[in-house]
Amino acid sequence: MMIKIDKDNKKNIFSKIIEWYRYHFFDSVSTNKENIKLVRKLLKDKYSKKCFSSYCSFYYSFLRDKTPHCYASFKELEHPKVNIKEGDVVFDIGISGDTEMTEKMILLSGINGKIIGIEANPKVLNKIKNNLCEYKNFELYNYALYGYDGIGVFDLGSTPNCDVNCYGRIPDQYFNTENQINVEYITLDTFIEKYNIEKLDFIKIDIECAEVEAIKASEKTLKKFKPNLAISCHHEGYVINIIKYMNSLDLDYDFYLAQMQCFSAENLYWRDYIVYATARK
Repeated sequence: MMIKIDKDNKKNIFSKIIEWYRYHFFDSVSTNKENIKLVRKLLKDKYSKKCFSSYCSFYYSFLRDKTPHCYASFKELEHPKVNIKEGDVVFDIGISGDTEMTEKMILLSGINGKIIGIEANPKVLNKIKNNLCEYKNFELYNYALYGYDGIGVFDLGSTPNCDVNCYGRIPDQYFNTENQINVEYITLDTFIEKYNIEKLDFIKIDIECAEVEAIKASEKTLKKFKPNLAISCHHEGYVINIIKYMNSLDLDYDFYLAQMQCFSAENLYWRDYIVYATARK
C-alpha cells in the first residue's frame, strides 16, 4: 500500500532529516554534540543562535554548498552590544595592508582614546604608517601575536606584493616555504606586561588561523581588563573552541555570533564569522 504525503509534510520530513544530519555529522573532539549544545546555550540572542546553526551546517555537514548565508544587519564594528566607545583603548591585532577598519576604530575612540595596532607582516608596516600618520593616538608594533613568545616563521601568502589581500599565517605543511620569513612571536599577556599597558577596553583579532592560540595565551589580560572582543573565526572549529575556552575562565562574558559579507560570497572553504564577547557589568 502506498502512503500519499502532501507537499507540506514532505518539507517537514526533509527538514527533520537535514537537522538530524546537521546534529550528528560531527567527527572531531572539538565539535562533539556536548560542545555544540554548550555554545548554542551560551549565545545570547536569536540571531546568534541562527548564525551558529548556519556555521555548523557549513563546516560540519555534507550540505556545505547548500547552506544559506546568515549575514548580519550591522558592520564589523557596529554590533549593538559590543562596540567601541569614546575614550576606549583598543587593540587592533592583524591589520594587513587595509587600514580602513583601523581608521574607523581611531574615529570611534576619539581624541581621548588610543588604538594600538599589532601587525606581523613587516612588508606592510610602511603603508599602514603612511595611511594613518595624521592620527596621533595610533601606535603600531611589528609582532605576530600567537600562543608563545620567540622567533618563528610567518607565511606571507600567495599575493606577490603583500598588499591589501595578503593573508599572513602561522605556517603549516600546506604553505609555500618560498614565502616564509622569520618574525617575532609574542603573546598578548607578554605584550601587555612589556609595554606596561594599564587600560584595555576592546580587542579586535583577525590573524588568519592563529586566533585560538592567541586567545588561549591571553588569560591574564582577559582576567585583568575584561575587554570587549571581536574575534574573526574563518575556519572550522574556531567559534566553538574560542567560546568554550573563554567560558571556562568564568569571567561572566556574554557571547554573540555574526556572519559578515566577504569578498567571495560563494567561497566553499570558509565564511567570515565573528565571535563577539562582552563582560557583564
